Amino acid sequence: MPESVIIYPKQDKLLDSSIRQKAYSFLEKLAQDDSAPGLHIEPVHTAADSRARTGRVDQQYRALLFKLTTPTSTAYVVHGIYNHDDAYTMAAKVQLTIKRTQGLAVGA
Repeated sequence: MPESVIIYPKQDKLLDSSIRQKAYSFLEKLAQDDSAPGLHIEPVHTAADSRARTGRVDQQYRALLFKLTTPTSTAYVVHGIYNHDDAYTMAAKVQLTIKRTQGLAVGA
C-alpha cells in the first residue's frame, strides 16, 4: 500500500502534552499504512460527511479524519484528536469543504 498524505493543522497548544506524542505516533503510522490493524480506521455512520473516519490514538482518544481518495492516492485531513465520544459527536456536526480556487481542504 502506498503511503498516505496527511494534512494536519498545528494543534500543539490544543493537545495536552500527555497525548501529543501518541498523536504524532498515530499520524506516522497512518501515513505509512492506513490499513494497519492497530489504527482502527473506521467510517462514522452518523457523520455529516461520508468521508469522515475515526482512528484509535489510544484507549481514550480518537482522531477525527476525512479520507480523500483518487485512483492513485489517498490523503487524510485531520480535524482533531478528541476523547472517544467527543470524536463521534464532532463527526455528526462537521463537513469538509474544498476551496476550489486554492485547492485547500477546510473543515467547516
